Amino acid sequence: MPDRYHDINIELAQITNNLEKVQQETEKLVGQELIDNLQKQYNLLNREIDLTAEKIGIARQEQEELAGKLANDGVTFNKDGTIANYEQAYMMQLAYVNSVIDHYNSLSADGQEAYQSTLDQAKAD
Repeated sequence: MPDRYHDINIELAQITNNLEKVQQETEKLVGQELIDNLQKQYNLLNREIDLTAEKIGIARQEQEELAGKLANDGVTFNKDGTIANYEQAYMMQLAYVNSVIDHYNSLSADGQEAYQSTLDQAKAD
């Protein structure tokens, strides 16, 4: 799955670099040049604010998606978004992984080879 933050992180890094360069020039400037420099800083900071707000929106969307996936697996949440039944959910997932391992161990070598991706996915989950 591609990193949904990739492009926005690159753009934020570019803004940070540009802002540092523009801020370093500030000490040498006076008059209209200083005003222009400060305007550049202002514009870069506003763009950074916009991108950060966009990144927060992406994070909220990701949070909703993950919460939905977890809810489908029996996880419940408190009003503040924390997991209400963490121990129960963990034990259910552990039992599932153990059952996949037990099934894997009961297979022949060829069967284990074919079932390996299922086992790996269960462990990752």
